[in-house]
Amino acid sequence: MPNRGITSKINFAFSFIYMLFNWNIIGHQKQLRGLEKDILNNNIAHAYLFNGPEGIGKASITHKMAGILQCENNYCKNCPACVQIRKKSHLDTLFIADDEDSIKIETIRDLIKNLSLSKQSKYKIILIKNIERLTLDAANCLLKALEEPNANTIFLLTTSNIQNVLNTIISRCRLVKFNAFSEQQLKSELENRHENLDKNRIQLVSSFSMGLPARAISLLEDDALFSNYHEIYQNLQRILNDDFLYLKFAFIDKLLKDPSLIKIFLNILLHLLRKDLIDNFYASNSNYEKVSHLIEGIKMVEKTKHLLKSNVNVRLTLENLMLIF
Repeated sequence: MPNRGITSKINFAFSFIYMLFNWNIIGHQKQLRGLEKDILNNNIAHAYLFNGPEGIGKASITHKMAGILQCENNYCKNCPACVQIRKKSHLDTLFIADDEDSIKIETIRDLIKNLSLSKQSKYKIILIKNIERLTLDAANCLLKALEEPNANTIFLLTTSNIQNVLNTIISRCRLVKFNAFSEQQLKSELENRHENLDKNRIQLVSSFSMGLPARAISLLEDDALFSNYHEIYQNLQRILNDDFLYLKFAFIDKLLKDPSLIKIFLNILLHLLRKDLIDNFYASNSNYEKVSHLIEGIKMVEKTKHLLKSNVNVRLTLENLMLIF
């Protein structure tokens, strides 16, 4: 267990310079220092709600925080507790992952029932990813647990859409907000961590990631994923500047043969539109009509992402999107 009796001088010093715990997270120093301060001062909230865009690193931070709290040696990653947390088999650290389905009341009831069992560790820790997926009944059931917390029970919750979370749940949590990085900030972080990597790849990864560290890590570690992003990026640059509709629909046909590419396509399209919007907005000869068109395009991509989560005709939805470009 991390030493909670550390002196105030060290506490003061680390807040400006060092991380004491083994987070191994890209960026977010302000938020991590706040969490370290809570741990060192024995001021750990019974519930935290990590709010920010999908892919910003919220889930990674909840996992690391659970490890820091349960491990006797600063999340060493080698002891039984660390290994079990990594494998999600730790008896006192419970996970509800995001399987893209709603979280039903039965799941929360089972979770709360587990909290009444005796524990082998100092804490019972519950990690729930994207709590906006809670049904109303499940949300109210969780709310009751937050209102009447068991001793040494900690909820680590995340959301990418806080507007869809009950205000009563938000008010019972310590809110930690995460923002996307700027492209340059993410590029600098990646260059510092990967000095031997090709600079051009880091530049492209920084662009494709849209300020999201989790996506950047995936693109650096997965050559096939990076290749897909790069190919779609090049194809989109070509067809968006072409007036031939059949080329755009042929591109949609190709995407439909491998549905895993559709999300990449939407991410890259969003990146290109936002980049074009920024370039036009700050240009000396800024074109109001083009800026308005780009803003409308961004809204349509976001709407398409939302529609594709429901039972819609995928081809028709994507073709309708391409008609506006």
